[in-house]
Amino acid sequence: MVDVDKAVLARIKKEGKDFEVLVDSGKALEFKKGKKISLSEVLASDFVYKDSRRGERASETDMKKIFGTDDELKVAEIIIKEGEVQVTKEIRDTEREAKRKQVIEIIHRNSVDSKTGLPHPRQRIEIAIEEAKIKIEEGKTAEEQIDKIVEKLRVIIPIR
Repeated sequence: MVDVDKAVLARIKKEGKDFEVLVDSGKALEFKKGKKISLSEVLASDFVYKDSRRGERASETDMKKIFGTDDELKVAEIIIKEGEVQVTKEIRDTEREAKRKQVIEIIHRNSVDSKTGLPHPRQRIEIAIEEAKIKIEEGKTAEEQIDKIVEKLRVIIPIR
């Protein structure tokens, strides 16, 4: 079991009702992606809540009607896999930095300095991204953002 003080919410809304479970953010994301982790390592508590802040547990009749079972562990598994898992700031920052590095690498591999025909060093691209105040979007893949980013970089460095 996970420490309740470090747990975040995984939630799902079905048929107008909210269902929540307390989970470890990192392990819940791995579990959601299909990695073999036991549910007991992911959950901070065995209860399914309708409002975890108030400590209001979901009724067994609602779970039976909506999920087809009143087994809280099976419902918790469905919530984690199909619902939304809150992400801690550390995980979000790590993912953002990884996507930033991925964008820089793609630009480095696929573009050149239009004056010399040589590739731009990674550090020059990184500084230009900061200088242009380019925000890398979390919801999109690096490849989807490249065209917009390169357009903004053209103002700072000669790039083709």
